[in-house]
Amino acid sequence: MRVYLIVLLQLLLWSLYSFIEWFAKYDGVKSKGILLIVFIYLAFLMANSIGLPKKYALVTTVTTMLSFFALQKVVWGFIT
Repeated sequence: MRVYLIVLLQLLLWSLYSFIEWFAKYDGVKSKGILLIVFIYLAFLMANSIGLPKKYALVTTVTTMLSFFALQKVVWGFIT
C-alpha cells in the first residue's frame, strides 16, 4: 500500500515538474537540468520519508520518472 501511495505522489510530482518546465520554456539547459535534479531528489526524499528503504526508494523514483516521461512522449506523439 505504501508503494502505491508513493507512486501516485511521485506521478503528481512529475506532473508538477512537467508544468514548471513548460512554464519556463525559455530557460537554458543548465537551469532545466538543475530543476530536474532537484525534483529527482524531492521524489527520492518523499519515497524515503514515507518508509521505503533507500534502495527501494531509488528504484521507485527512477521507475516512476522513466515511465512518466516515456508515457508523456507517447501521448505528445499522438497529439501532435
